[in-house]
Amino acid sequence: MNLDKFNKWLTLLANLGVLAGIIFLGMELRQNSRMMQAQTRDALTGRLSGFFMDVGSNEYASDVFFRGRRGEFEPGIDPEWDPFMFLVLSNLQLWENEWYQYQAGLFGEDEFKARSVTWGSLMRRPGYRQTWERTNAGYVQGFRDYIDSMLDND
Repeated sequence: MNLDKFNKWLTLLANLGVLAGIIFLGMELRQNSRMMQAQTRDALTGRLSGFFMDVGSNEYASDVFFRGRRGEFEPGIDPEWDPFMFLVLSNLQLWENEWYQYQAGLFGEDEFKARSVTWGSLMRRPGYRQTWERTNAGYVQGFRDYIDSMLDND
């Protein structure tokens, strides 16, 4: 009888150990998810900072960016249209990545909304709008719908 009781206690302790292991694993997974979110955000922030530095530290790129944003170039006519378009495409690729990360739950609602306010203000600029209208087929449908809804709300 003592051996039977002893086996029951061992089984109970083993089950508690398994349960504790599962709880610990869940906590580790949640911590890992938070770490991945932080790394993703850091990488995207680094890319955005790099974009700003590229435009801000190069006089030609800065001039092209701000003139193009105002819509001062005629696509296919002005030689500066292409460099401007590539600057905007770089920006749009970053935005699509941020949109994807938001869809995957790696950006919170408040953070994403704050970022998309900047998108909306830039998309209302003639040069950004022209670039979007010429290249939007190259982006996933959900992102296109999101940007188009910004433009529809003007």
